[in-house]
Amino acid sequence: MKALIPIALMVLSCSAMANVYQLLNTKVQDDVTVEENGSDVSVSFHISQLETESSKSIPLQNFEKIIFNSLQVDAEAGMPAMPFHSVIVKGLPADFSVDYNLGKGIDFDGVVPAPAMPEKLRCTDCTQPELTVDWSSYASAESNMFKKEYLGEFRGTQLTKVTFFPASFNGVKETFTIYPEANFELRSHSKASLKKMVMPSDIITEADLNKKYLIITPAKFSNAMEKFVAWKTEMGYDVDMFTLESVGETAEEIQKFIHARYNDPATKFTYGLLVGHEKNFPTFYKSTSTDSTTPTDLPYFTFGGEGDYIPDAFNGRFVVDKVEEVERIIAKTIEYEAVSYTDKSGLKRTIGMASDEGSNPTDVEYVKAMLVELDNVFGMTPKYFLQKKSDSTPTNVNALMSKGVAWLNYIGHGSGYSWPSQRKTYRASHIKNIDSKGKVKPVIIDVACMNGNYTYGRGFLGVEFMNAKNKGNPTGAVAYYGGSVNISWHPPAIMAVGMNRVIAKKKLEHLGEALLAGHLYLTKNYSRITEIKQNYIWYMLQGDPSLKLNL
Repeated sequence: MKALIPIALMVLSCSAMANVYQLLNTKVQDDVTVEENGSDVSVSFHISQLETESSKSIPLQNFEKIIFNSLQVDAEAGMPAMPFHSVIVKGLPADFSVDYNLGKGIDFDGVVPAPAMPEKLRCTDCTQPELTVDWSSYASAESNMFKKEYLGEFRGTQLTKVTFFPASFNGVKETFTIYPEANFELRSHSKASLKKMVMPSDIITEADLNKKYLIITPAKFSNAMEKFVAWKTEMGYDVDMFTLESVGETAEEIQKFIHARYNDPATKFTYGLLVGHEKNFPTFYKSTSTDSTTPTDLPYFTFGGEGDYIPDAFNGRFVVDKVEEVERIIAKTIEYEAVSYTDKSGLKRTIGMASDEGSNPTDVEYVKAMLVELDNVFGMTPKYFLQKKSDSTPTNVNALMSKGVAWLNYIGHGSGYSWPSQRKTYRASHIKNIDSKGKVKPVIIDVACMNGNYTYGRGFLGVEFMNAKNKGNPTGAVAYYGGSVNISWHPPAIMAVGMNRVIAKKKLEHLGEALLAGHLYLTKNYSRITEIKQNYIWYMLQGDPSLKLNL
């Protein structure tokens, strides 16, 4: 059993045993208070205890892992992992300054924080990144107590992330210092108030949204798409549909057209849908840490210029090659929004599928965090198919999906064509065996590598879920959200947890808004800006971004 050690008796041990240190004479666990004070924002830390344990990050190196009750600990890979708390505020980094009063610090001589580890990848047979220690950061006598990072803009509102560090590390003296009562003040340079975002959904709900919907489709699908346009018009949307041939031939020409529509007040839209796969509807290719040619539609829908990676319009694709595939996706979408099922029981069911891997949290802990909110708020009963359980087979998954399921979260490895983190691998070829005629088809959030690739005709999992049929009837999923290339371990999982939490708050009703809220939740609760940006590029919605969630 771990014992609390009073301040006066602190002695750091280099053994493998964990050490817990009481910092304040209080039973309150780690806490952060964020308050608005007129035009300023105040962030105050109240840290009661910390724990250290030996780390084996680098052989023969005396690193210590620092653990807090509730504060997250992270940094760029290879740099000392430090506790932090972030807020998102309206404004540019130059619009405000950060003042701080650290209060009395407590020194831990000889404690060298372990380096932040590189994110593993969720692929089945790829080379995992190796740790490279940034020794220059360990040799420095100075520590940054905060950092400001521009996120871009969302529908005209500039957004900046501010990260605070209530601890420092002096590499020259090899001293780790914690400031239990650190206080930070964000002071506006103008009379305009800085607005903290307690929930990422605030950024969306306070935005200037409308019901204008822009659709671009190859001409061969335009007749089939008329049914979708009619349905959305009936739902109150102002829909403008254009043929791809009338818009442009290249991604750059299409981008120019879309940006012109958005920047014109008369045609500024909130939802955007592209129809076609990457061969019959151009896409962009961006370099990420895992693939130099990552396909992405993000540049079509970011309008804030250089450095902006937050999409201003909620967007998706119908990844199709044939008219009948367009018709099946439309039929599933209308059936879902109209709740015209012959059996509606699936609206109260969810599925969670998880690997037996991971730590802090494990994938099992992640998937339960994703679905517990939907259960608590909406009474949606989860069924977990866990890799370590014998019932986690394609037959059992399909049997439940054939009864109807409203939401499915998968977290584990991906191959592009399967969910291998099960007792028996679930493959794209199994989807056609789901007999869900008249039953609820799920929204699928896939935290795995490659499965969201939208190259047509190669059997990628997401494309198959959207285009599948059983006995001639649409089956599979009503919407699918997955990564198009190899993706990192924790960031997409944090995004998926945040997405479900925001949905459970009942503030957001449409799928595209919930997806963006998940990304913003990740932005607030994870420290590595590069990974956050890449997550926007890796993920693309296959389905209708305006889909009204029936939860």
